[in-house]
Amino acid sequence: MNHYSFSLLVILLLCVASCNSTKVVEVNVICKEAFKPSFCSKLLNSKSGGAKGADLVNLAQYTIDVLSVNLTNTVNLINKLISEGGGKAKARKHYDTCLLDLGPYGTSASVHLIDADFSLKRREYREMAASTALLMQNILHCKNDRKDYYYDDYHSDKSLLSKYVDVIMKTGQVLDIISKYLNLG
Repeated sequence: MNHYSFSLLVILLLCVASCNSTKVVEVNVICKEAFKPSFCSKLLNSKSGGAKGADLVNLAQYTIDVLSVNLTNTVNLINKLISEGGGKAKARKHYDTCLLDLGPYGTSASVHLIDADFSLKRREYREMAASTALLMQNILHCKNDRKDYYYDDYHSDKSLLSKYVDVIMKTGQVLDIISKYLNLG
């Protein structure tokens, strides 16, 4: 009976160890799926200690941390643009829309990023992927709002907002790709 119990314990420990094993995917494999592979590669390789041999969970956490900083900087820029009162009325509407899409409100990108981070820590990769997809929708809405509805102001807006949004969009896409690989594993 003791031998049987010990064998079951060993099998159980092996199953737990294999379930908790980390999956490594090379940066070039992840980044070839990105719209801007060079941006993706630069982002992931800027991880302290490098990305070579880093597991997907660590790459995802690093990407979430970078995206959090970039989202905060973007929201701060939007608040500054609104407080300065500069720009045309249509530009102001765009800033307001982006603030709702990206700021710390309800179903914004910032909230979805917090959800993705929470899901990652709990190893709930399907939920993480869903939160990341919603985050990307918010970022795209902010980006496309400017192009679709305010075309006449699109080229006249001299703020850095479009550049900031472009960075969070590319970073979000990297997180989206990593979450896909986590779900496969």
